[in-house]
Amino acid sequence: MKNILLSAGDIITRVVGDVVESEKLTTSMELSDRIGYALQRTLIGLIIVFGVLAVIWLVLSLFKVVFYKDTNKKTAEKKAEPKPAAAPAPAPTPVKVEAQDDGAVIAAIVAAISAMRNEQGITDGFRVVSFKRGTNKPWNIK
Repeated sequence: MKNILLSAGDIITRVVGDVVESEKLTTSMELSDRIGYALQRTLIGLIIVFGVLAVIWLVLSLFKVVFYKDTNKKTAEKKAEPKPAAAPAPAPTPVKVEAQDDGAVIAAIVAAISAMRNEQGITDGFRVVSFKRGTNKPWNIK
């Protein structure tokens, strides 16, 4: 009985030998025969690649069947049972905010910024150019 296991050197030698023989074969062919030979090899390669992809797809489909828990059946059963209608939530009452002195708020913001800059060691001055009240923020409701 022959030894089935081949060393890496034996495999490389056989592959290189096959490549050399196929090159000798193709150089002695006419152009039309070479094109046919190349198309044949290309077709064989495509069949192998797509065959392997089909096997991988089949294995993944089997994984889905074996390991996937179907939760859609459970949710469909739960949806089939009618639920009592919930009472609508009461509308929130608007909160009235008293108008504050904007000057005091601006002074507090400037004091906080300058204190933070002093803690970080930033000594160059800064200037507040303008304050504009936003209209689309919930905390700016008046």
